[in-house]
Amino acid sequence: MLKINNLDEVLKANEFVVVEFTGPNCAACKQMKKMLEKLEGIYEDIAFCEVDVEESPSIASQFYVMSVPMTFILVNGIIFDQIEGAVGMSKIEDRLLALRSMS
Repeated sequence: MLKINNLDEVLKANEFVVVEFTGPNCAACKQMKKMLEKLEGIYEDIAFCEVDVEESPSIASQFYVMSVPMTFILVNGIIFDQIEGAVGMSKIEDRLLALRSMS
């Protein structure tokens, strides 16, 4: 999963993007990251990236992130879905399949 400081570049280069907002001491964030990394291997047409809210507070405020983990699924730069907190892999995958059905 790509750790980024400039989300605009990723959004311009990819139609489908999953962004996980994390914190450095967040156990639930680490759990979500592992699941997203597994899904990244399955869904090669979706860009997966991570934003540390402490390193990139301006991106976090742009998305109104108040707590972590917070995961956004974007289509052409527009928020398609968001997942608050840590959830099971099947829930994430269901949302990604819904995203794929749009294309």
